[in-house]
Amino acid sequence: MVQPYFSEMDEFCVAVERLIHRILLDDVDDEADIGRMARWFALWFNSLGMVLSYVQEVRQEVYDAADKQTNEHVRWRISLYHCQLRDRSYFYVIEDNDIAAAFVDSLHDQLKPIAGKEEICGSSTESAVSSIATSIHCFLNEHPDAENTFELFTEKFTTG
Repeated sequence: MVQPYFSEMDEFCVAVERLIHRILLDDVDDEADIGRMARWFALWFNSLGMVLSYVQEVRQEVYDAADKQTNEHVRWRISLYHCQLRDRSYFYVIEDNDIAAAFVDSLHDQLKPIAGKEEICGSSTESAVSSIATSIHCFLNEHPDAENTFELFTEKFTTG
């Protein structure tokens, strides 16, 4: 059987999607906190040599057989481009609650000034991106029931 190829950026985006999903499920209802989280992610992505390519809203109608009705699901596709690796991938933010849209808007606003300015990007190698993805998955597995996922994560990834 042929296995699909996943680049290091693909692996990273899967981990980031999982992380952001967990963070947004925490009880965050303060707009200042949402802005602070989006700013942290914007700076972190940039420090790794990544810039936002685009944010696309994706709406999908799904038929629920149990309820016998069609429900609309909303998610946002966020594309990241790694400047040195010349690799692009994306992750989704799912609208599970009211703060998902606010987070996406804030993240998009935070990254607008950075987009297209490759000269201000940090740098990271393929192996570093892969290692970070693995570390994110390990972190999430170590803290399955944490209610302050963002604070725990930033503490670990800021101090090493």
